[in-house]
Amino acid sequence: YEIHRTWTVTDHCGNSDSATQIITLIDTTAPEFEGTDYSIDAECDENVEIDEPFASDICDEAVDVTVNVVSTPGSCDNEWTEVHTFTATDDCGNSSELAVTINYSDNTPPVFDFVPDSYTAECDDVLEMLAPTATDNCGEVTIIEIPVQESLGCDNSYLLTRAFIATDACGNQSAASQVITVLDTTPPTFDQEAEDATVECYGDAIIPELTASDNCGGAEVTSDSIEDVDECGNGTITVSYLATDECGNIASTSLTITILDITAPELEGDLPQDMVIDCEADAPDATELTATDNCDENVTVTMTEELVGDLPAEGSIADCALSTGDSPYYNPDWSLWL
Repeated sequence: YEIHRTWTVTDHCGNSDSATQIITLIDTTAPEFEGTDYSIDAECDENVEIDEPFASDICDEAVDVTVNVVSTPGSCDNEWTEVHTFTATDDCGNSSELAVTINYSDNTPPVFDFVPDSYTAECDDVLEMLAPTATDNCGEVTIIEIPVQESLGCDNSYLLTRAFIATDACGNQSAASQVITVLDTTPPTFDQEAEDATVECYGDAIIPELTASDNCGGAEVTSDSIEDVDECGNGTITVSYLATDECGNIASTSLTITILDITAPELEGDLPQDMVIDCEADAPDATELTATDNCDENVTVTMTEELVGDLPAEGSIADCALSTGDSPYYNPDWSLWL
């Protein structure tokens, strides 16, 4: 604005003169903020509130302050920069600025909400492979699984370690794991029953071959026999079986074969028939017979001959009945009754 000052001088006769001064007041000084530009570092999930800075002016008692916010993306989805520019303007349009920069960053790794518990299972169990979950303070989470299997000494027993890595949009990571212990503690089972048997011949004592199955793999069957047999082949054979799986679990069974020959040999061919011949004829020669046995390949046939009855002396032409006399005083060596 302007200040107009007029000076007037007048003498006693009314003569006057005047002078004028114009003072122009202009406002060229911008308002001033209390403080200077500054920066704030904040986590991406923080809600940063900035108080409006106070500005004063040498001429304006009530300075208008406005704010403009410009956001600039950072190197990842969860990081960015906000610049809050405050502008103080007086009534004459003089203005000044104060900038507050907020640097939002993501330095917090994800947090697992659920990690499956470790457990122990039998090798033929269906493994429960539950998936973990994780959350992040600022955005989405990606979970990858890295399985590592370590043998416990055999193919069917091992440790399965499931390593989980949770990664957020800015590369922050958290790790967790689950350990599944897989064991083979179940012995094999025989596919056949070991049944005792009784045979008559040693050669008929056939040791059966047994097989076995395992719940998780193959099984090997070995056997061992103990004989208690006499010289004719009678006795027992005890067979013990062991079934072993790939992890050393063992099942056992046994059977006993009893050998008892109770069947006699049999004469074969045309057997001799009883006959009646005249006393003057000669008895025919004995027939040579053969025999077979169910167990013995070498059967010996022996013949015994027994003379039964009233036999003539060698060289006699008839068969006479000998008797001693009844007389006490006549007792010849022999007599013939006619």
